[in-house]
Amino acid sequence: MKTKIFPSLLLAFVLIFSIAFAQDYSVSVAVSPKNLTVAPCKGVSFDITVTNTGNNEDTYAILLDGINSDWYSLSQDSITLGAGKSDKVYLFVTPDCLAKAGNYKVNVTASGKSTDSDIFTMEIIPDHVINLIVPNETITCLREENTFSIEINNAGKFSEDVELSVSGDASDIVTLNEETFTIGKGEIQNVTVTVNPTDIDEGGYDLEITAKSTTSYAGATEFTLVNIVDCYKVDVTVPDQLEACVNVPTTFNITVENVGLKDDVYNISISDMNYQKTAELIPQESKTFEVEYSNDAEGTYELAYTVSSIYTSQEGTINVTVLKCYAVSMSVEETSLNIDVGKGKLIKATVTNDGTKTDTFEITSDVDWVSIKPTSVTLDSGESKDVYIYYSPEFGTTGTYETTLTVKSGNSETSQQITVIIGEAGVTTAETTIPEGNETTAETTQPEGNATSITPQIPTGEFLKQLEDLFANKLVRSVLIAIVVVAIILIVIYLVVMR
Repeated sequence: MKTKIFPSLLLAFVLIFSIAFAQDYSVSVAVSPKNLTVAPCKGVSFDITVTNTGNNEDTYAILLDGINSDWYSLSQDSITLGAGKSDKVYLFVTPDCLAKAGNYKVNVTASGKSTDSDIFTMEIIPDHVINLIVPNETITCLREENTFSIEINNAGKFSEDVELSVSGDASDIVTLNEETFTIGKGEIQNVTVTVNPTDIDEGGYDLEITAKSTTSYAGATEFTLVNIVDCYKVDVTVPDQLEACVNVPTTFNITVENVGLKDDVYNISISDMNYQKTAELIPQESKTFEVEYSNDAEGTYELAYTVSSIYTSQEGTINVTVLKCYAVSMSVEETSLNIDVGKGKLIKATVTNDGTKTDTFEITSDVDWVSIKPTSVTLDSGESKDVYIYYSPEFGTTGTYETTLTVKSGNSETSQQITVIIGEAGVTTAETTIPEGNETTAETTQPEGNATSITPQIPTGEFLKQLEDLFANKLVRSVLIAIVVVAIILIVIYLVVMR
């Protein structure tokens, strides 16, 4: 009977111990954001929140699975948390420049005496991208030649050899001034399309325009409607007042209507904007032009316009008020930094919205060994917010670097130059002892081949403190007073003898 009771007690003890141990050690992991799109060679960051949900302190190693290990860096490889405590580990990822496009599911694990995981998805976009921009529709007068422009831009990372082609109902009446060209990354190519409707009826004709790279998979196709009408036009409707923001394009409409009995051709002109359009309207026909106005200075302006034909003319002005809607400023607590490779330096910058409208600002640096938190702030007019910038030079980066910290929105921008002086890691080691009397001595040793003379210096605050301690000594004060008295007596004797 005793032999049966003992194993049962032992099993119960093991179960109770296991339950207690499980309660003592527990962890939770959460990654943010869960989904992110990134281009090859571009960096992104994630926040990994680790929470110790157990009853004891524990140390957790942060492990990743699903992407190449040389793509990412962690702000720390492990984290120690007390019971109930939570903290963040920052993950920085830069996919390889030749990374394959697609979705990458990444598993993030915090592993200690207990383990938990979370998953995020990172989508890598392609490197070869061609965009084609064409107007939604065009209007051409019957039996009169007309032209419009299309835009091809290379939004990828490589140069592309492009071929243009047209098809559709309007393909017989249009020609391209260029059909093949090479466009570098980030470049824009404008191509003129000429419409010559001679033997064709009025109406709308579909035109399909295709841009295709012959050196990659990049390509784009867009459609436009070519309207062939019996034109000749006329009367002008414009806004009396227009409000705009400094350096922000604002659009307004000019409507031209032919209120006469015969066809006519009108030229629309805004001289201050170098804006020229021609409106050809049949009787009772009207047309609205969207005009984009922009000005780089606050103030009130009169915008003069003229609509004229060989038969009549109409002139007028639009009163334009330009306001400072978008502006930004930035103050940085330090603009000159001294950092050794392998070390880091955190500074704070304050971003202020100086405009009259709410705006969102992106904060960036022109070097990739800088981490910024947060990278984006949305501020109301007059509102300020602090941003933290962490400089951590890569191994092998030494010397003086003039870096630029930029705050930018779609409408305003400012920047601050930050000088970073980077020293070699592990070149200098210093041993400092402070004997009685607050005297400071320093002994410096350096590896052979990198010998540099270094003069130890006492920080300004320490030097003043040593002076204060020195004058606090009564004996020292007495000696100094005696010296001053003797000096005065000697000066008096000297003056008497010289007379």
